[in-house]
Amino acid sequence: MNLVNDLRYAQLWLKMKIARGNKGPRMLSLLLKAKGIDSKTIDTALTAVLPPEVESMLLRSRLNKAKNLDNSKTAIRRFLKMEGFSTEVIDAYFDAK
Repeated sequence: MNLVNDLRYAQLWLKMKIARGNKGPRMLSLLLKAKGIDSKTIDTALTAVLPPEVESMLLRSRLNKAKNLDNSKTAIRRFLKMEGFSTEVIDAYFDAK
């Protein structure tokens, strides 16, 4: 009957979190894993919901919401890594600046 579908749940949960601009994909993955979703399902959901261009948008949104952040490049990189953003998207952000 497909009443409980981990993939559908993960995709909807990710869309909600992305809309709020809370965290990067690695952090979102860890949070889903803590909810009992298996790694393969998480990877499938992330691929469907969070292509690199959406991750870039999410990164910018997260930086706009960050308060009291040291404006040095190193501090921003460290903050973004802790928030779960990929190195590739962080590098692309600084290359575009």
